[in-house]
Amino acid sequence: MTMAFPVLLDAVSPDATRCDIGRLRIERLRAGRERISVRAAPDALSPGYDLVFPCGGPIHFRQGDRDGTARPGEYVLFECRRLYEIQPQGADGLLRLSLPGADLESRYPSLEECLTHRFDQNTQMAGLLYGVLEMLTATFADAPPPNPEALATEIASLVVLVLGSEERGDMAAGRSSRYRLKSRIIEFIDSNLDDIDLSPRKIASANRISLSYLYNLFCDNDMTVSRLIQARRLQKAYEILLSDTRGAMLVSEVAYQVGFKNPSHFSRIFSQRYQVAPRYVREQRLSSV
Repeated sequence: MTMAFPVLLDAVSPDATRCDIGRLRIERLRAGRERISVRAAPDALSPGYDLVFPCGGPIHFRQGDRDGTARPGEYVLFECRRLYEIQPQGADGLLRLSLPGADLESRYPSLEECLTHRFDQNTQMAGLLYGVLEMLTATFADAPPPNPEALATEIASLVVLVLGSEERGDMAAGRSSRYRLKSRIIEFIDSNLDDIDLSPRKIASANRISLSYLYNLFCDNDMTVSRLIQARRLQKAYEILLSDTRGAMLVSEVAYQVGFKNPSHFSRIFSQRYQVAPRYVREQRLSSV
């Protein structure tokens, strides 16, 4: 399955520098002051998210009923299943990172709170991520990096750290208990990935909530509880494969360790998620050490 990235509309042929790193894409768009409209590609099976940084001057943005301004040193997170518009106010344009939805939705319990610049951002963390993306674009614009899917996983992890550093303050006080509960549930899932019978019902019972309330907690996006369990298992499997530098474990053993009953099913959905077979992840890792 090929990753379908968001497409630009209403832009006057922006001068773009593009860098594809596995399932991620980084673009430096020098579009002047023209308005840019962005939507998911028509063939996108799972539209993801765009993280946009202004370069040199502020950008005005709008998505749905939210609009605002992001200045250099800040960023805006957009959900690509809905049209969004940005208008750079400086000649240097913007930097855009496109990520699959699963890379963020399976890692961050309250992702919807980070959309369209709702809270105060940690400028140091934002600057760190911006610098990394600029460096990656300059380094790998002409040739793909070694082990690109592993690098994509690390970039997604850094994005989650940056989003998690936002200051919610009193604006999110009403959601704090919900956020803590979702975080506790994700921790419970991570601690029980090897349980092949792990299910939404078992999770609800262990956390002393009703099954319907559990479903309600995770109804903010398309990441259902069952999909979350699968995504965390795949993520853990990827980490195991990368850390097994001596190739001591069979792929089937990794599958069983993270709770999959059928290694063939594991290999198939792993390949769909990461665009690379688990065996190839191991081979890439072994060839790089």
